[in-house]
Amino acid sequence: QLDNNNFGGNSIPDTYANMSKLVKLSLRNCNLQGPVPDLSQIPHLLYIDLSSNQLNESIPPNKLGE
Repeated sequence: QLDNNNFGGNSIPDTYANMSKLVKLSLRNCNLQGPVPDLSQIPHLLYIDLSSNQLNESIPPNKLGE
């Protein structure tokens, strides 16, 4: 959980997509911008919160694991 950090308008790093054991990803209110990376390779991801950022898109279902 990395909520309420100021990441200076950077995008979400693609490296999160390689964290195969990640269960919860919370980057709420972190001043993030840009696209949402493909998170479909994180099989155990149950919770994601990217609210209160300036992302270019919502999270399409095909970007999340089953």
